[in-house]
Amino acid sequence: MGYFAYDRFAKPYAIDRIIDQSTMRLNATAYEEYSQLYLTVTFSMTYMLAFITPTLLVTHAALNYGPNILGWLRNDREAEANDIHAKLMQRYPDTPTWWYLIEPGLDTPAWVALLAIAQVMVFLLPSIYLYATAGSMVQFTVISQAISGIVLPGRPLPNMLLKTMVPNITFMSLVYLRWLKLGHYMKIPPRANFCVHIVATFVSNFTQVGVKKYLFATVKDICQPGQKSQLTCASIEAFYTASVVWRAAPDSTLVVEQEKT
Repeated sequence: MGYFAYDRFAKPYAIDRIIDQSTMRLNATAYEEYSQLYLTVTFSMTYMLAFITPTLLVTHAALNYGPNILGWLRNDREAEANDIHAKLMQRYPDTPTWWYLIEPGLDTPAWVALLAIAQVMVFLLPSIYLYATAGSMVQFTVISQAISGIVLPGRPLPNMLLKTMVPNITFMSLVYLRWLKLGHYMKIPPRANFCVHIVATFVSNFTQVGVKKYLFATVKDICQPGQKSQLTCASIEAFYTASVVWRAAPDSTLVVEQEKT
């Protein structure tokens, strides 16, 4: 069990042995000399469910909310005609679309941002309906990583960047829509709401980076399997494993190792 990928020696996969440190890209020769990639059954089942759930969400939203989505795409505001809150908010200008533009880096083509936005647009509206009715979210990281592995094979940094962008853009979109809904009823101008959201995002980012740097500088053996306070960084290890699977390793077929009981 666990969140590791394994090599042919049943040891956690050492990605540094197959990555060219100067370019941060796959060294195919080193991979062939080292080992094929192995996953546990539980990890493989997790990936299977990660592919099934988003497609079920899109199907559910299309069947149950298709007319509403089409009306929104056509900018049909007939339902808002008699809404007093919508009438009062019409006095404020909308937030310009170009305020939301982003630009990636890290050995990554600019079109990766467009690819991430395209994936978000496919899943965002179904996610909004699920979040509004059930208060739950579905992760799309595996699908985004699989697409990235196909279009940018052997490049783990763009793969991790796309994996980070798609769920974060989706999550922040849902949070921002929640803010806009609250601002709609509180009669807060959309542009002021946007500015507050951006400031909060910057402050939280720098705060998180500072806290993480402090922890790594002061906590002994942090993110190590035997850390005495159980600060083993399970989610980071899973993120690392995913960078190997999708798609630092060149094999299109992954070998699943039977767990020992």
